[in-house]
Amino acid sequence: MNQFITTALSLPECEYTEEGVTQEVWRDGWMREVHHLRMKTCEWQVCPECGHKVHRHMTGKVRLAHFSIAPTLFVVEVEYIVGRCPECRKTTRQEITFKAEGCMCTQFFRNNILYYCRKGRMTITSISSLLGVNRNLVKAIDKKRLEDAYGEMKPEGVHRYIGIDEFSLHKNHVYATVVIDCETGEVLFLEEGNSVAQAEHFIVRAGEVFMRNVKAVAMDMNAQYCKAFRRLCPKVNIVYDGFHIIKNYNDRVLTSIRRSEQNRLVEEMNAITDKKSDEYRLLEISYNTLKKSNHLILANRATLEARDEAARAHNRQLYEMYESRGLPIPEGQNKWSITSAKRQDTILASNEKLQSAYTFRMMLQSALCCTDSKKMKDGLKLFIAAARKTGIEELDDICQMIERRLDGITSRAIHPISNGPLEGTNNMIKTLRRQAYGFRDTHYFFLKIWDASRQIPKARRYTSQQNCA
Repeated sequence: MNQFITTALSLPECEYTEEGVTQEVWRDGWMREVHHLRMKTCEWQVCPECGHKVHRHMTGKVRLAHFSIAPTLFVVEVEYIVGRCPECRKTTRQEITFKAEGCMCTQFFRNNILYYCRKGRMTITSISSLLGVNRNLVKAIDKKRLEDAYGEMKPEGVHRYIGIDEFSLHKNHVYATVVIDCETGEVLFLEEGNSVAQAEHFIVRAGEVFMRNVKAVAMDMNAQYCKAFRRLCPKVNIVYDGFHIIKNYNDRVLTSIRRSEQNRLVEEMNAITDKKSDEYRLLEISYNTLKKSNHLILANRATLEARDEAARAHNRQLYEMYESRGLPIPEGQNKWSITSAKRQDTILASNEKLQSAYTFRMMLQSALCCTDSKKMKDGLKLFIAAARKTGIEELDDICQMIERRLDGITSRAIHPISNGPLEGTNNMIKTLRRQAYGFRDTHYFFLKIWDASRQIPKARRYTSQQNCA
């Protein structure tokens, strides 16, 4: 055992004394064995300061986690010497060469923890449970590793296209700002808050040389980050994501019109006293048509037709396998609905205002698909002019939004980037937070995000509209 401890587990300059085994209650109430390996360091000969012979002043003990084979933990109890030099009068504690710096464990055990931390798929709680040590020790070692690897987390290198967005940091609407490289997916900046100040801090921190290489920045239309870029970096093109434009249109126009029409039908139905009259019955049919139809109103026509075609193929397969042979369809397998496109036609035909808004959305989508900035701008201007003639109040609001951001929307034709990589980064951040059940240490959380974004680098090249996501 002495040879195994001093050689295989790298504990030099020590003398093995004795070994003891105790039983301890660990997490979830299960018992574990703790092997205590008691050792003492060799005697000092000379003072490390002046080279004079040292006298023994006192002794001390330290307990270090050394090796773990679940559910067994090997602990090294090292007796060290505190010497006093009679010449220089200095008291010096004897150094334990195999002790990890800043941690109550050996270098061997720290390297074992680092192995699991570098894998990136295990939380500090799962690592601590596996190795049988306190989670604070695992966190301290992992945080030191990340700090040594990334330092101050300052953006470096050449980056052409970047994206900026916010993400939920804690509960109660506490947000933080993240900036990434759209081509590689690497996180370039993290800071608490989601205001203009965070965008300004990123520009100042990145520096003039860094921002000189940036061609465009992608963002959504809900944030105020554009003010900082227009003021501090006017040469950087702002690109508003096409997905968020359509999402704004769906929420502020189609969904708003559907709700207002439903409320109008309810008011008219409540005003009728005779609930069995033909007028009341027609209003009830119109209300039931709009009820629970939001997913059909917001869906693209091509998507519904493809869904119906897939349902027909599924039903045809069930018929050939079972019904044509006189067999019942097995439990758990049902026929799919093939009337999605037909239901959408019925809903739109029942309300002229809703049908007009749906048609204008198709016109807006066609304009956003243009690869020429001039054609896109002309298409958007035609959309605005035609939408305002309808007199629909919800369309006026969306037209004002597009007019204010016309340059940022049309710049997407020149720089075909989007917020797609940012949404993937936000999903990765949510996964990290959910696996760890939240992070109290914000700096450690940012280090984990910074490290996770560099585990599998992407290689996107934005040369066409097909590469924008």
